[in-house]
Amino acid sequence: MSDVILLPGRCNTHCHLRDEQADDQELLPHVAPIQAANFDWCVGMPNTTKPILTGEDAQRYLERINRYAPNLGIIPVNYLTVDTTRQMVREAARAGVKAYKLYIGGATTNSAHGVPVTRLDELDDRLQEMENAGLRLCIHAEDPREPSFRARETAFLPLFRRMVEKHPQLLIVFEHISSAEAIDVCSPYPNVWMGVTPHHLWLTEDDALGMEDYLCMPVVKTARDRAALRTLFGSGHPRVLIGLDDAPHTIMRKRDRRPGQKPPSGIWCTEAGLPVYAAVLAELDALDLLPDLIWGNAARLYNLPSPTCPVQVVRKSLTIRVEDDPSRPQPFLAGQTLDWSIEPSP
Repeated sequence: MSDVILLPGRCNTHCHLRDEQADDQELLPHVAPIQAANFDWCVGMPNTTKPILTGEDAQRYLERINRYAPNLGIIPVNYLTVDTTRQMVREAARAGVKAYKLYIGGATTNSAHGVPVTRLDELDDRLQEMENAGLRLCIHAEDPREPSFRARETAFLPLFRRMVEKHPQLLIVFEHISSAEAIDVCSPYPNVWMGVTPHHLWLTEDDALGMEDYLCMPVVKTARDRAALRTLFGSGHPRVLIGLDDAPHTIMRKRDRRPGQKPPSGIWCTEAGLPVYAAVLAELDALDLLPDLIWGNAARLYNLPSPTCPVQVVRKSLTIRVEDDPSRPQPFLAGQTLDWSIEPSP
């Protein structure tokens, strides 16, 4: 097993940067530079407090991100709603937007503008326009009508299958895939890509029990589901992506709440992400897959140019820092030591 793996680039296909333009905890100035230190490109999610709905919105958000992380490549994404029109899709594509994000209303943080699950069939003409414009569709694939958080992803699968089979040429990303059942459904479709988070690869529901910092949507699931995810991740499947879903919430918001109130969902795993992916592949004796998972597959999906400064993953201990400021997010696995680090390539 090699102790050094060269990465030609790094792309995080699911990233939350927040936005200081609205009531979003003013985290953008803090998290954007950390994202840029760990990745060359990221797919920026549009569910900021004021959602990114138009091509103009996307351009303005990109300008705000660039103030804090000028060297970070952003793949712009717009928020898909029932009010999104075909003309809006065309205009977004002309403005440089590369994808739309489908949130189901009420499924996760800042999803109030999402599409009601009962109105998904109304999107067909918009999805066709996205296909015509060469855009991708990223989906938070959970059905909030299901009372069990653990079963929401599985409950969405019949709706997902119907959407995929209606639009077989549309490139679709099933984000933060977390269950064995979802893997079985998604894997055979040639137009479906699967995003895998560090926390779903690393944790089981027993690890997350009672841990505010580990609450996310979709929730962390069983040891069987984690084993299925690890098998997928180490399989060499050409449509697997790293998508961290690194969703920052301040320590204060995560931990200080009224009795009976659940903490906001989201895990901020930017700093631990690549070392976790490397550690999982090392356990699977599949480290040779790391360059494709971290870069190659995403570069194909989004037609990305190669960065000019490659990095390497090195077998070298890394202790994840602990955040003491309650107005900032706590990194995933804070205080824990991992076996892999990221360094510039010589």
